[in-house]
Order: sequence, then structure tokens, then C-alpha cells
Amino acid sequence: MLKKTITLVLLVCLLGTLLCACGGGKEITAQEAYQIVLEDLGPLASKATNPHIHEGTHGGKPCFNIYITVDGLGMQYVISNTGKIISKGPGGHAH
Repeated sequence: MLKKTITLVLLVCLLGTLLCACGGGKEITAQEAYQIVLEDLGPLASKATNPHIHEGTHGGKPCFNIYITVDGLGMQYVISNTGKIISKGPGGHAH
């Protein structure tokens, strides 16, 4: 009986490890991506205006391209669909 219990516990642990490794993480929404940008800006977030959010790809993976104006300076953020900031810096946006 003890061997069966230990075997079952080990199988559950192995299955859990495999599921965690394959999960890839929760995908975020465009609004959550924008919140990540505002949090990254810290105190400058109060000066952020004119947000434009577009879905795109980076390295073949889905992402959000977020363009904002901060205190008169155009900024561009690329946020992965799992919430990681891929890049940020000066950048303009036009339609």
C-alpha cells in the first residue's frame, strides 16, 4: 500500500511539472497591457496622454504595440501577450 501511495504522489508531481512547463502563462488583455505601461512610467503616468493600442507580433509571437505621449514626447512600448515588456523607448505614431 505504501508503494502505491508513493507512486501515485510521484505521478501527480510529474504531471503537475509537465503542465506547468507547457502552460506558457495567462494571456493579458489590451487594457492590462496599458496598465503595465502606466505602472512602468511610475510618476510620469499622470502625464501620459493619447494612448493608441494595436495588436501585433514580435518575433512571430503575439504582442501589443502601445503608443502614448508623455509630457509632449512620443513613446512606444511593446508588451508580450503574457505581460512582459519587450521594448520601450521614444517613438511616434500616425494613422
